[in-house]
Amino acid sequence: MSDKAMLVLGEASESDDEDLQQVENSRSGMVESDHTECDTDSKYRASNSKNRKSRVGRESFAGHSDNFKMSEDTLLHRKLKEKNMQFYSNLTTFNKQMYINAMNQMNETDQQLVKSQVLLQDTVTNWKFIEQNLSHIKRKMTDILAEEYIPKIKI
Repeated sequence: MSDKAMLVLGEASESDDEDLQQVENSRSGMVESDHTECDTDSKYRASNSKNRKSRVGRESFAGHSDNFKMSEDTLLHRKLKEKNMQFYSNLTTFNKQMYINAMNQMNETDQQLVKSQVLLQDTVTNWKFIEQNLSHIKRKMTDILAEEYIPKIKI
C-alpha cells in the first residue's frame, strides 16, 4: 500500500489522540492483511482502490454547491464567520470612534478659536480706546506746556 496523503472533507479532529488512533488502526489493518493469502490481499487491494475511486467520484460529482454547503456547516467555518463578524464590528466601531473623537476635538478647537477671536476683538477695541485717550492726554499736555501760568517776576 502506498503512503499517499488523502484529503477528506469534514471537521479536523479535536486532539492528536484521534489522529494517532486512526494511524494505528490503519497500520493494524495492514499487518492483518499481510498475514492473509496473496489472492485475498490482491482482492482486498483491488476492492479498496475501487472503493476509493468510487468515493472520490461520488464526492466530485456531488457538485461544488454541496461541498460549499458542507464546508459552511463545519465548526471551523462557523468560528471563522463569527470572528470575521467580530472583526468587522470592531473595525467599524474603531472607525466610528476615531471619527467621533476627531469631531469632538474639532468642535473644541472651534470653540477655543471663537473665544480667542472674541478676546482679540476686545483687545483691539481696548487698544483703540487707549490710543484715543493717549492722544487726548497729549493734546492737553501740549496746551498746558504752551501757556505761561507763572508770571515772570523781576526783582
